Amino acid sequence: MTPLPEPYSTNNQLMALETCLHAVIQEGFHGLHTVKVALSGELCQLLNAEITILLDQPKFVLIIHNHREKLAVLGHVQPRTTSQYDITLDGHTVNSGPDLMAVINRFM
Repeated sequence: MTPLPEPYSTNNQLMALETCLHAVIQEGFHGLHTVKVALSGELCQLLNAEITILLDQPKFVLIIHNHREKLAVLGHVQPRTTSQYDITLDGHTVNSGPDLMAVINRFM
């Protein structure tokens, strides 16, 4: 398992998010289960919202709720033909921090 990086700062704004996603890409649903708390915490800081991740292998539900709205988005952890995995959120591949944030921002 890839260790989580140092805490959030403006210099490494997406570093923790990237590390969490890397764990999922490398280890699949087990990786998501392992980094669930860290991933939720990082998204809380980046989105200024409460984040809940519900797991139901190979699916997960990302719930984002702020002072204005509550949003639930269905995600999947899918095996590739290689030994790695793809993370999708509402059908969009989100294997990187910028991709994940772009998809989330489309919904909000």
